[in-house]
Amino acid sequence: MLTIVLFLTVRDRDPAVARRVHRLDVRPLFQKERGQEKGLLQLIYATIRTRLVPALPGQADWPVGSSSKFANSFEDTMKSVIEVIPGLVNVTEFMIDSWYLPPGYDIQPFFTTAWSSFGRNLRKVSLGGNLEGFRAFTTSRPHSHLCSLQELSLDFANDQFHVDEAAEGTILLEDVLPFVNGLGSQLRHLQVSSWGTLDLSSFFIALRPFAVLQHFSIRAAFNKAFRTDPSGLTRFLQVNSATLQHVGLRLNPTRWAIEPTSEQLLSEWMSEGIAHKAMLANLQVLQIYPTLLPAGLDALAVYLRRSSDTLTTLAVRDRYLQYDEVDVVVGAFGHRSAENGLKSLRLNVRTLTVELIDLLAERLPGLEELALYIGDAVTDDHALTIVCPG
Repeated sequence: MLTIVLFLTVRDRDPAVARRVHRLDVRPLFQKERGQEKGLLQLIYATIRTRLVPALPGQADWPVGSSSKFANSFEDTMKSVIEVIPGLVNVTEFMIDSWYLPPGYDIQPFFTTAWSSFGRNLRKVSLGGNLEGFRAFTTSRPHSHLCSLQELSLDFANDQFHVDEAAEGTILLEDVLPFVNGLGSQLRHLQVSSWGTLDLSSFFIALRPFAVLQHFSIRAAFNKAFRTDPSGLTRFLQVNSATLQHVGLRLNPTRWAIEPTSEQLLSEWMSEGIAHKAMLANLQVLQIYPTLLPAGLDALAVYLRRSSDTLTTLAVRDRYLQYDEVDVVVGAFGHRSAENGLKSLRLNVRTLTVELIDLLAERLPGLEELALYIGDAVTDDHALTIVCPG
């Protein structure tokens, strides 16, 4: 399998090349400098997957860097991008990063062309940027075109030009939520990231169950993303538990290393989830940050017991464990045989000792991959990875 990355920003294009494109990543960049628009070279990353790519014509004309020859205005560059898209009829993975779209720019022609060219082929879509960018996406009416979509990634950020939390919350509920709920019968993977101040509480409360959802991951600061009501996230994990196999919960509160008391809300949420018997049950893969507080580790132990018969991969993130805490984590799997036990484990530990290795060998005899990060949260850690040949 050969992968080639092309910069499709030139006029002379080979249709045979365009048909080989399976993944399209678009990052339209906009900057203002001294009150004037500054056009940057827009890079479209077209990943071509094929067994053999012959020598392609016109290679000498392809841009290698951000030469001034290609540094057109933002509008001119986007126009060139739109002209390229109709030839990309076999794209199955699409990502657009609208973090730096200028205010007021009409991106609808781009989306309209994209959906008509490869919308029905798309199996994976990744959206990143501010909420105005998400509204532009949803108002392009992609629903009727994304009949093959199985994976969706949502990466929220505050508007770098103007932050309006009330307006962002409205867009989240009136535009993004209906779009996601409309995919409830087909999505198998859902990933949510939030890097700003957006409150996701009402969004998760209003999410409908997903019929075939197998993978879910979220990365956000819990004390910001769920500051109003985290019950929607609990319900989401519970009502989809029959199909969920892979879960990632990277909910580290902001300033967690400096102010552990800020983790109280996350710790309480994890503890309250114990009452919901289906939450984090029967998983195969779990990545989780259990907080620095004792209650967080106690709750994690309960969740691990719920998946102790099915879990094959476990990563406990960002909390550096003492020997007795490692014992709590791996203790849930001591009853499983080497053939059917945990296969992959990632932990952060304070110190590496012979006793710790003996403990892991005793409790996890079938372990094939072990990654230990040794140190603590405020000093440089050292990684040790052990892979046992199959």
